[in-house]
Amino acid sequence: PAISGILQTVNVRPGDKITAGQVLATLNTDQLQAQANQAATGVQVAQAQRAAAGEQTGLTVQNAQAALKTAQAGLNSAQTQGKNQVGAAQKALAAAEANLSKAQTGTQNGVTQAQDGLAQAQDGVNQAQSAVAAAQARLTAAQSLTASDLQIAQENVTKAQDAMNTAQTALQHAQQAAHSSTDPGLLAAQAAYDQAAIGYQGALGALQAAQADKSVSVAQAAYNQAQSALQAAQSQVQTAQSALAAAQSGKDVQVAQAAVNQAQQALSAAEAGAASAVKSAEAQVGQAQTAYQTALNNPALQVNDAQIQAAQASLQTIQTNIDKGQIKSPIGGYVQAVNAQVGQAVGPQGGFIVISSMNPLQATVDVPEAQISQVKVGAEMDIYVAATGKTYPGTVSAIHPALDTGNAVLDNGNSNYPVDVLIKQPAAGLLSGMRVEAHEVNPAQKVVLVPANSVLNIRNDQGEVFVVQNGTARSVTVKLGQLTNLESAGGADYPVMSGLKDGDQVVIQGQNHLLNGDKVVITTPVAASHG
Repeated sequence: PAISGILQTVNVRPGDKITAGQVLATLNTDQLQAQANQAATGVQVAQAQRAAAGEQTGLTVQNAQAALKTAQAGLNSAQTQGKNQVGAAQKALAAAEANLSKAQTGTQNGVTQAQDGLAQAQDGVNQAQSAVAAAQARLTAAQSLTASDLQIAQENVTKAQDAMNTAQTALQHAQQAAHSSTDPGLLAAQAAYDQAAIGYQGALGALQAAQADKSVSVAQAAYNQAQSALQAAQSQVQTAQSALAAAQSGKDVQVAQAAVNQAQQALSAAEAGAASAVKSAEAQVGQAQTAYQTALNNPALQVNDAQIQAAQASLQTIQTNIDKGQIKSPIGGYVQAVNAQVGQAVGPQGGFIVISSMNPLQATVDVPEAQISQVKVGAEMDIYVAATGKTYPGTVSAIHPALDTGNAVLDNGNSNYPVDVLIKQPAAGLLSGMRVEAHEVNPAQKVVLVPANSVLNIRNDQGEVFVVQNGTARSVTVKLGQLTNLESAGGADYPVMSGLKDGDQVVIQGQNHLLNGDKVVITTPVAASHG
């Protein structure tokens, strides 16, 4: 038994055949059962306490879980809102930077156009001044009424015509360079051309007048017209200068730059606000997670669980001892002895039922010390059982390393080694303790068997036999194997390893009275048997 106790039942008797796991006897476990009932009550109490604590903890966990979900939703909202705000600020900044680039490009183009218009207007002034000088000269010439008046008037016409051609060329250049019909440079060039044309017409009129009557009034009119053209050209120069100053001031660029600065500030504010909101939301999530984990890891629940486990372990220990109160057979076989009675105290210190196992079926034989080296694990052996008169095939399963000193007296003082032989096939009728003989099987070697009493003068593994050849007895020295068939009704035999051959006639009676060369008469022919 695995535990100590009082035998309550004994279910087997010597000779009974049993199977592995069969209940052989039982112990009285009433006291253990009472302990088990008390331990079961302890488990129920601990479980009830755990259920009450678990219900309260469940509510706390639900609240903490809801708070955690709310905090996580707030974090997601803060992240999304911050991302949207930063994205909008980035788009606004990109638009402001594009407007700034456009304003810078427009301002540069306006400055270039205004500079071109101013240059053209200045050219008009120069041309108009030339026209004024020409008209002044014509007027002076008219006033002097010299003989060269007509020649001078003609020269003025030529100069005025040159001036008009120059202004016309400048007007063509301005038309090619102008971006619109109101371009300042174009207007200035047109005005300069108009003035030069007027000057030309005036010079031409002066020439005609000089040719007609050389009137001073005509020259005076031409001069006045040239003076007016000069004033108009100077006004155009002032207008072009104002346009250039306005273009160079870059007010559009300043406005666009201010918008870019404002957009950059808005982006920085959006990024800072988003980061702050996300950080605050993350802090709330962290607090909610801490509260949730605290609720999950309630120390009271852990104490309750430990109490339940301890109570269950105690119950399991007691139940295990109760189960051990059933003494079960570890093997199948036959009951050889029952050494205790109901009411007797038993315990783990000693067994009281002896079982002989028949599976596996094994025989143990003694091999002399001189021959033990010839036996190998796995070698085949035939097991002869005298009680059944049958031989069973077997295999050497183990060779005991220690001498069997207990059988030394029975074996005439020879030292033997126990050898276990596993019987291969089921063998009905075999019982534990039956005496057996073992014969090594060597299928590759054939030997001659002779009756043991036919061998004379045995020394070590050699002996002498008489064979009959042509009516004459001949002494032959033979090498002998291990004596076999000891329990055979016909007597034991010696295997002859050498010295005889199959078919030799061996003398098995009267050999003690023979000498080598004696004449013999065979009364009962017996041939050496083959085995």
